[in-house]
Amino acid sequence: MVVKYTGHFTTRTAHPAGESVVLTQAHPEEGEKVFTYNPVELICLAGAACVESMIGVAAKTHGFSVDGMETHVSFDVLENPLRLKSMNMEIHIPGGALTDKDKRFITAATKTCPVLLSLNESVEKNITFIYE
Repeated sequence: MVVKYTGHFTTRTAHPAGESVVLTQAHPEEGEKVFTYNPVELICLAGAACVESMIGVAAKTHGFSVDGMETHVSFDVLENPLRLKSMNMEIHIPGGALTDKDKRFITAATKTCPVLLSLNESVEKNITFIYE
């Protein structure tokens, strides 16, 4: 992977195996349009995507479905030095047919996410499940 600084606190990364491009924008100046995610937001999105993937693996392994799952992500930061304080995930899972055992597999799967496991232990990882 190669990250290229494109000026004005922005970067561009093209995926070597495809057409995907990741843009970041940090510290937009006063009045400047925000057009993409900042790096901290990408960390949080990566965490949510990873958690959903781990839940998907558990669902496939144990024979239930989580199709239609979506995660609402928010975060808080600390200053001086600026860093991630907490990552908050509200995972909405269509759960009409899920058993208590399925839900235990879902909870356990979230603890196997490599992205969350890679974060500093001081970062709070708050996960709430909403079965719909």
